[in-house]
Amino acid sequence: MRLYCLKEEDKSKEQLIEENRLLRGQIKALKQANKMQGILADLVENLPNGIIVTDLDSRIIYVNKAIEKLTGYQHRELIGQFPVIFNAEINADEIQQQIVNCMQRNKNWCGEILQQRKKGSKYKAELEMFPVQQKDGAIIAWASIQRDIEALRESEERYRKLVELSPDAIAVYSEGKIILINNMGAKLYGVASPQELIGRQAMDFVHPDFHQLVKKRVQQMLISGETAALAEEKFIVSDGSIIDVEVAAAPLYFKGKPAVQVVVRDITWRKQAEKALETERQRLFSLLDGLPALLYLQTPNYRVCFANRYFRELFGEPGDKLCYSIIEGRSVPCENCPALYVMEKQNPCVCERTACNGRTFQVSYNPYYDVDGTPMVLVSGIDITERKKAEETLRVSEERFAKAFHSNPAAMAITTLDGYYIDVNKSFINVTGFNRVELLGRSSVKLGIWFDVDERTRYGKEILSNGAIYDVEFKFRKKAGEVRTGLLSVELIDISGERCFLSLFSDITESKQMQAALRRAQRDKEIILESISELVVYHDPNMIIKWANKSAGKSGGMTAAQLVGLHCYEVWYHREDPCPGCPVKKSLASGKFEERETIGPDGSIWLVKAYPVIEKDAIVGIVEVARDVTERRQVQIEMARFERLNLIGQMAAGIGHEVRNPMTTVHGFLQLLKGKEKCNDYIGYFDLMLEELDRANSIITQFLSLAKKKPEKKQMHNLNSILQTISPLIQADAYSLDKQLILQLNSIPDLILDDKEIRQLIFNLARNGLEAMQPGGSLTIKTYVEGQEVVLAFQDQGTGIEPEVFSKLGTPFFTTKDNGTGLGLAVCYSIVARHNARMNAESGPYGTTFFVQFQLGFPS
Repeated sequence: MRLYCLKEEDKSKEQLIEENRLLRGQIKALKQANKMQGILADLVENLPNGIIVTDLDSRIIYVNKAIEKLTGYQHRELIGQFPVIFNAEINADEIQQQIVNCMQRNKNWCGEILQQRKKGSKYKAELEMFPVQQKDGAIIAWASIQRDIEALRESEERYRKLVELSPDAIAVYSEGKIILINNMGAKLYGVASPQELIGRQAMDFVHPDFHQLVKKRVQQMLISGETAALAEEKFIVSDGSIIDVEVAAAPLYFKGKPAVQVVVRDITWRKQAEKALETERQRLFSLLDGLPALLYLQTPNYRVCFANRYFRELFGEPGDKLCYSIIEGRSVPCENCPALYVMEKQNPCVCERTACNGRTFQVSYNPYYDVDGTPMVLVSGIDITERKKAEETLRVSEERFAKAFHSNPAAMAITTLDGYYIDVNKSFINVTGFNRVELLGRSSVKLGIWFDVDERTRYGKEILSNGAIYDVEFKFRKKAGEVRTGLLSVELIDISGERCFLSLFSDITESKQMQAALRRAQRDKEIILESISELVVYHDPNMIIKWANKSAGKSGGMTAAQLVGLHCYEVWYHREDPCPGCPVKKSLASGKFEERETIGPDGSIWLVKAYPVIEKDAIVGIVEVARDVTERRQVQIEMARFERLNLIGQMAAGIGHEVRNPMTTVHGFLQLLKGKEKCNDYIGYFDLMLEELDRANSIITQFLSLAKKKPEKKQMHNLNSILQTISPLIQADAYSLDKQLILQLNSIPDLILDDKEIRQLIFNLARNGLEAMQPGGSLTIKTYVEGQEVVLAFQDQGTGIEPEVFSKLGTPFFTTKDNGTGLGLAVCYSIVARHNARMNAESGPYGTTFFVQFQLGFPS
């Protein structure tokens, strides 16, 4: 302001009056400016969010009332301090330096920091820090705005703990798709992670029989807005199997959209709580023009003569537009306009207003006079939209927690640490028999609900020490006095700063009784099976032993428990794969009862029966029952053998002489021809024929002596050598029948054998194999070592032996050949028996194999 001093004689009266008027106007304007600065200071002082201003050395030079209320410090205690005194993060100094570095680069810093009050309690705060600049851009101070978000975090944490504590699957779906599911839900559906289910159609997991019912329930629930009662349904999980579930559902809003929350019984622990808590930060670029609040001057004719940058960014330059048009998009003034009220009454007022852009503001109207004395209103507004949203989100979160709590099928309660009930759900009332009036405000101990008070004390200490207990059994007493068994989980939670217990339990009394009955039945079954002498073994579909009785363990040289997890062929036969013709394997393939007699490693004969165990049209196992029938079979075999040998002896006495006479004649003529000079070229053939006649005579002798003992003529021989010696004769026989002989002779040790009898055995079995095949077939003769035995095998490519014929093999005079005598196999069995060997056969549609098994090291 510039003043000019003029001499009185130089001024007219009019000039003096004008100068006086101008001077009074300037003084009034200065007073008004000072008043406006005071109003702005009051505005900052009374903002609901905390404001801290520091000098360029980061020392506090100003805090408003919100900081004092939030931290517990007085204004005078904070001036000159560093803001790091609030920082409760472990790396507080490092964070503070990051903030300083950021702002020294003329950049804002935003984030969440764990803060500490004067008395040591902590809270989570949302901070925004920025430099305060003059009009020329010079930084004169640092400022920060912070907001306590602890209440919202507590609500989120309570909901999260409720979901994680739940033993059931909890899921939320919107527009038919799963948008949230806990780990127990993933486990229920048979997937590794809940993320595999997000976005999936919820109806994909509902059995088709329940589609219409579920759709109807959801539609009714959304229309009524009420929780759907528990209902039984069937779900189809990821592997295609069908499970029975019990489902409760409640409508809610999730991320601003209508959704449905479902709780599926018998799925435990976790529901991810997705909370949409997005807040937009209000910026304070400066304490005046950059104030993060609406600030404008309104004239009596609704014009805006001044607007700060925040106003202009929201609504643009006011120009000649009227305030109600700019802010609220109206064509006429607002009813009961607060600005006109303030102008008339000259009293400030505060109210909430919603602008045309949907933002909600807490608006303060204060009387103001322009420099020319024109009455105006200074309007300042703080955007409280996010606070309203946060309050609404908090309300929805609390409502969601309450719905999940009260609709949970498991009994749930919130108690103080001393056991006084704060809240209980309907399931708790149903399980205990008490009503809400009887429970709330009273102790579980005084009501007698806890059967064992010491147990509650012990669990309480464990919860306070570890934060939670899960799936522990306890006894509780119902109102009527009945003592029941429950499965309990408890977690420590915080409600409005007070530690409480959130407990959840299910009545498992009937389940325990069923388990006890099942154990008794299992014990009775085991006693019965352990007492029988037969071997009883239960196999799974992979032929792995899952259970065996004591007799089976004793037979295998170990305890029954040691058999579990092994294969029967490993235990009793020391094989790496199933035995040929295994009835267990056949029963698994056919799904029918199978039985077979088999020879054990010790030569004993076992009758093995296999019974398939079928559930839902699928074979889940095989029960094998084996009985040692060695003695019975040996008696039967010996009786049959004695009968056959007796018959053979009777026949031999009648025909032996007639057979030998022509052979003697032939033998004599061959010797005569051999001595003639003109037959010298055929001496080798004569020798072979004479040798074979001698062998035939020897066979007849053996045949005649089948039923009586005779001196043995056994020496060390090698089966391979015998086969190689007589193979030309077998090959000639095969050639004449248009068939092929294949020898597969492996290295084998020498055995104590009767050379002539073994030749007869080989000739008989080879001839049988050749005659069983069509022209073009191959007879394979093998030798090999298997375990402690040398095996001689004859494998043909015939059509196999009929089952009714198979049981009569070796019976004297039984034959299926047109010109057969029925004595070939009888002689073979007799030769095998005299060598203490075993002979058996396996037959199928593609041929028959005879196995002769000689024991190694058998004494002569």
